[in-house]
Amino acid sequence: MVDRNRGVAVRPPAEVDRMIPRATVLAILLAAPLPACQRSPDIRTGKPAGAAAPHAAVTESTTVRSGVDTGNTNLIDAAMTGNSDLLAACFTDDGTVLLPNQAQVVGRDSIRAISRRMFTRYHVVEGTLSTTSLRQTGDDAIEMGQWRFKAGLIGRPARADSGTYQSTWKRKSNAWKLLRFVA
Repeated sequence: MVDRNRGVAVRPPAEVDRMIPRATVLAILLAAPLPACQRSPDIRTGKPAGAAAPHAAVTESTTVRSGVDTGNTNLIDAAMTGNSDLLAACFTDDGTVLLPNQAQVVGRDSIRAISRRMFTRYHVVEGTLSTTSLRQTGDDAIEMGQWRFKAGLIGRPARADSGTYQSTWKRKSNAWKLLRFVA
């Protein structure tokens, strides 16, 4: 479930981070975009050089918001049920997950394989992805947000952890899929 009103929890002590590596919970979950470069303004018009056509304006439409919310809900459902196929289906064929101190995971099949291994060792009992910013340009959308999960090794108590993320979504056949997730 996507919860936009929840605050960010205090980061747990270092020993909890060792017990629940972020890569474990998030390595399967998301990826971040590179920011667009700002161009110098055209001295004749005062507008950025090569400014995008009106159809490529940066917006947040209800359609993209609904698509991203659905994708985030599917990510949480996949994590809480241990469903690696559902999790992988949230990504494009060439989707990428980037996490601190971890090798990048590229491709839906690799995301499925790593999540399948993760779900045999860890359980997720709670999870939220709260969008704080969403900008669409054409068939791409950049989302920033806060994540909060309660997870742990199977057979051990789950512990809470939280942080921020940035993801790039791509419209594919009228559905929004994750291209990159960075946490």
